[in-house]
Amino acid sequence: MRRDYISGIYNACDYWCDRCAFTRRCRNFAMGEELEDVVSWYHTLLVPKTHRLISGLLKLPGQTAWNDGSDVFGTGKLLLVSIDRSLSAWSQLLAAFPAQEDAILGFLVRLDHLRRGIERAAPQARAFVRPGLDEPSA
Repeated sequence: MRRDYISGIYNACDYWCDRCAFTRRCRNFAMGEELEDVVSWYHTLLVPKTHRLISGLLKLPGQTAWNDGSDVFGTGKLLLVSIDRSLSAWSQLLAAFPAQEDAILGFLVRLDHLRRGIERAAPQARAFVRPGLDEPSA
């Protein structure tokens, strides 16, 4: 869907989007909404998936041959991909909203800390190939 954006409208913007009559024609507003969707989506996903990863890692040493840990590593891969996408969205939001630097940097630091922890706890996760998601198309 092509929008008829007003070129440079955001240069004189007060960022009070809730009161603006031109949000439908503002490229920054559209980009901000998309980034907020990414951040909101992964914000709700990270906690339960992290819990699943930790639970799986605790059970991993006792697993039998029929369960090779792919659930743990698949969950780890999902978390790492989700964190990468969240970091990208937050970085773009930081560029768009420099006045929110302190708050956004806090999220970036926490996400990076979580990512490094997952990479230490499940080093195989990043390389794990999720069926249908990471496999090359036939």
